[in-house]
Amino acid sequence: MTVVVSILNWNSLAKTMTCLESLKALEYPELVVCVTDNNSLSFCVDSLREVYPGLVMFENTENLGFAGGQYQALAYARKLEATAFWMLNSDTRVFPDTLSHLLDALTTHGKGVYGSAAVNQQGVLSTELIWELEKTSFKTRFNPLTQEKLSKGVTLRVANIVGYSFLVPVSVIEEHGFMDSSYFLYYEETDYCLSLLNQGVPSYWVGASRVYHEKEGSTKSNLQLKEVMEYYLYRNLFVFLQRHGSLRMIFHYFGRFAIRFLSANVARRRKVPVLTKKHLVGILHAFTGKRGKYYAPDNYM
Repeated sequence: MTVVVSILNWNSLAKTMTCLESLKALEYPELVVCVTDNNSLSFCVDSLREVYPGLVMFENTENLGFAGGQYQALAYARKLEATAFWMLNSDTRVFPDTLSHLLDALTTHGKGVYGSAAVNQQGVLSTELIWELEKTSFKTRFNPLTQEKLSKGVTLRVANIVGYSFLVPVSVIEEHGFMDSSYFLYYEETDYCLSLLNQGVPSYWVGASRVYHEKEGSTKSNLQLKEVMEYYLYRNLFVFLQRHGSLRMIFHYFGRFAIRFLSANVARRRKVPVLTKKHLVGILHAFTGKRGKYYAPDNYM
């Protein structure tokens, strides 16, 4: 069972090297490791190959975003006739049994999408927005699973998983297509899960499969870049809601948006970021059909 793991690097060479180092512990003989550089300012192939000999390297001539950046590695997985395509964030570290639990779940449940749980340095499970499914159908309730349910280490059939560790059989991609690259950044994996769900392909939260994930690894120290990323968060949230949102979910997100707007811009609470022009442009673009790359993150490095 050949598994191609795809790591997308964008100005995060040190984190990518750490991720590769952790992959050595997997001891899975049919693992093919690919790193694609998404047009970083500087990139050193030799440094990565020193960490992980036999590494397969690709370089994009421009930043193609999350989904678009995966296409060269995905084409390689198809060429190899791999069983599964595993997307792993560069700011993650795997544990020795991370992949084996995903593959055990794939063997048990078959056609579906499989995701890992994320923990912090203290081993505490990260808060994730994972939606429940109706027990007897492929309809999502848009009811967030509680941390109590997610922390039990069991495999749950769910509506969506999170993209930091995202394993999908190549046969599913061949039959149903891949993620929508027009999102550029954020929500593409959630959109993909729900699109697959509408075609009868569920997602599985594999609680025993865990990764260490550093949230906001590439943006938390750069406020200008973070604002650009938030443009995509705002735009793509409203795009996503137009495509998949139930009334309950729409009211949930619009309520959170209204509270943030009033807290930041009327009450002037310091801990809540003020909505900027880029945020508002993102919302406008969601409803006027602007997709793909608009603000180039590369210009804010």
